[in-house]
Amino acid sequence: MANRGGTSRRVPENEAAITYVQCDGLAVMKIVKHCHEESCSNMEVAQGALLGLVVENRLEITNCFPFPKHDDTMDEEEYQLDMMRRLRRAIAMYKDGDYTPDALRNLKIGYESLFIEVPIVIRNSPLTNIMMSELSEMIPEEEGSKF
Repeated sequence: MANRGGTSRRVPENEAAITYVQCDGLAVMKIVKHCHEESCSNMEVAQGALLGLVVENRLEITNCFPFPKHDDTMDEEEYQLDMMRRLRRAIAMYKDGDYTPDALRNLKIGYESLFIEVPIVIRNSPLTNIMMSELSEMIPEEEGSKF
């Protein structure tokens, strides 16, 4: 794909690939809460954005926020026209760039290698770990294993 300058962004081969994703416990809890709220309100999809950064060989997700629910003040016709304008721009971008089946074949990109499975590690702060340890001591063992 071409960017605004007309040149395509290529990932350098010596750049380290992401080997795992590290997600803060707060972000995981927010995701779970949002999914639960959306399922209780009979919504089919929970959508939002993940915030974070790449550090060495890991992707750190530090926070997240949900996208707003359907707004009654939004004009559906205006939204549809806006999406059509954006689609026109996206198609023009593909036409101008080297986004062709041949270019994808040359880069050895196929549906088999488009997505790569990486492990997710959930990280809590030390204070959260201390609190969890104290709470686990307060709960009897037989009750702590019931779901």
